[in-house]
Amino acid sequence: MGKKNNLFYLYLFLTCAYALMIFYLSSGSMVSQPFDIMNIELVHRLMHIVERHGIEFILYPLYPFYLFADKVAHMILYAGLGVLLILTLSKSKINNNIPLIVILFGVFYGITDEIHQSFVIGRTASGYDLIADILGILFALALFHFYKQTLAIPSQ
Repeated sequence: MGKKNNLFYLYLFLTCAYALMIFYLSSGSMVSQPFDIMNIELVHRLMHIVERHGIEFILYPLYPFYLFADKVAHMILYAGLGVLLILTLSKSKINNNIPLIVILFGVFYGITDEIHQSFVIGRTASGYDLIADILGILFALALFHFYKQTLAIPSQ
């Protein structure tokens, strides 16, 4: 077996393990709420410093992340899945249509994840979660495209 083949099996294993982790996380009926992060002492201290100095405005760009923490978590998880899918497919015998395969698999897995959540007590299926999943996959593809483009630029 060549080095590329060994990397394929390693990435395939990591991708499957990561997909199982997403499944495991989706199986939990207790989902933390976005406001749970406010119970962390460090966040309290930082908020106190920001308020004391009257510079709350620097936190305004972070408000959507606080307000939609669940969707951000979906995007981050599926961006990780996208990266692993890209790495796995790039070491496979598939040379064409890797982005399309990553999108199709990511959307399929996101749909099955939402269906799975609809059967878990305390969880619901959400089209918005699926959109966040797809955005995470697309972010991973954009990240790799940008990475490949920067490598293709000859240094001066």
